[in-house]
Amino acid sequence: RLLVAKPGAAPEAWATRLGAPALVAALAGEPGDVPGWVVGWWPEAGQLRVVTVDEAQLVACARAVGQGVARLLAETDRATSGHRRVGRGARGGAPGC
Repeated sequence: RLLVAKPGAAPEAWATRLGAPALVAALAGEPGDVPGWVVGWWPEAGQLRVVTVDEAQLVACARAVGQGVARLLAETDRATSGHRRVGRGARGGAPGC
């Protein structure tokens, strides 16, 4: 079980946001380290949300993270176009990837 406390109010995509810590646990640890559920608490708004962690939820969260990373990379590439890119590997990938 995980508890996530956030400021403000629960966003529309609260289930994905709560799934992120479970996804990190799934990627970083052993299979038994994945929580069965994550509780989100937004004390300022008096909101409590619970998401059950299963394979479908982890896949949906991973897709959302992948889309966010792709968007960030595209924005970074646009912002740095025409400039020498520092830290890129020989094949254009990030170091270590």
